[in-house]
Amino acid sequence: AHAFARKSDYSGDTSLNVYGAEFGTHGKLTRALEGDFIIALQQVNGRSKFQFDEVLIAKELGAKFDYRLSRGWIVPFLVRYDLEGAAVRNTRFGLMRAYDCVAYGLSFDTARREFRFEGRVLLGKKS
Repeated sequence: AHAFARKSDYSGDTSLNVYGAEFGTHGKLTRALEGDFIIALQQVNGRSKFQFDEVLIAKELGAKFDYRLSRGWIVPFLVRYDLEGAAVRNTRFGLMRAYDCVAYGLSFDTARREFRFEGRVLLGKKS
């Protein structure tokens, strides 16, 4: 569990404040599938002129998992569910090349409509 706070001041009189907490659990469901289930509660005040702030969810249930496709390959995926809106608001999926201690690859975020390059340090894991 952790708490977070963010304040964004934009030009003019536009500002956005986000405060919240996130609680979750990590686990291994199968030999090839492991990840996190989380619930996040956020208080959002103000407004933003940027599209990436539109993916803020006040009451969110999330799942973030890695599927070991084969030795050396990971398929990461994320689902964010809006508990108030009763709808999936965001998904992200990708493909990563994993070595003994690092992994890298591309993923696509559907809410932000963007590709991102991801890099990870793999602690205590074998690809």
